[in-house]
Amino acid sequence: MHISERKLTLREETLEDQLLPLLRDRVFHVTSLSRFQAISGSGYIKSNRDGSLGDTFAQSKISLGRGKGWVCLFDLRNQTTEAIQRGLECLYFLAPRQLGDHIAFLLLHSTAHNQLVTWADIATNTDLAAFRIPRVECWFPDNLPISLLEGALLVQIVRRPVDPNEVTAAILRIHGRHGS
Repeated sequence: MHISERKLTLREETLEDQLLPLLRDRVFHVTSLSRFQAISGSGYIKSNRDGSLGDTFAQSKISLGRGKGWVCLFDLRNQTTEAIQRGLECLYFLAPRQLGDHIAFLLLHSTAHNQLVTWADIATNTDLAAFRIPRVECWFPDNLPISLLEGALLVQIVRRPVDPNEVTAAILRIHGRHGS
């Protein structure tokens, strides 16, 4: 099955103005372009319960979704600006550097929304060691067939240059020292 694709090239500093509006009121999976190609070939977004797909993020090993064998998704349906901002602070899902500069946002078709495990469904989960992103994370409870996807946004991120002075200043702030 072929997934319809929309390609965009966006500057990193414009993502919240240009990309976020395309994702609002949607449920989606975020992955690298190379993993998107593997997903297209296999026909599934595979759960990573056994860790065989590697760890994209530092918290992957302890994520609630992985522990349950669920596919992790972002749910921006009916979310407040504050909830989305909190989610972005937990994991900047618009441009996670771990995924490189070519990122795929795989959009779940609305007919599959009733199959999701939502934040409300796990609100009473007391496993505090399991990582989850408040309010904006949801899960598909198995491998997710690509037939349930509406399409893909393939985004090339034009990263802003890193200023070494800003990095040094941030390190000094973290360690409680002040630069000269």
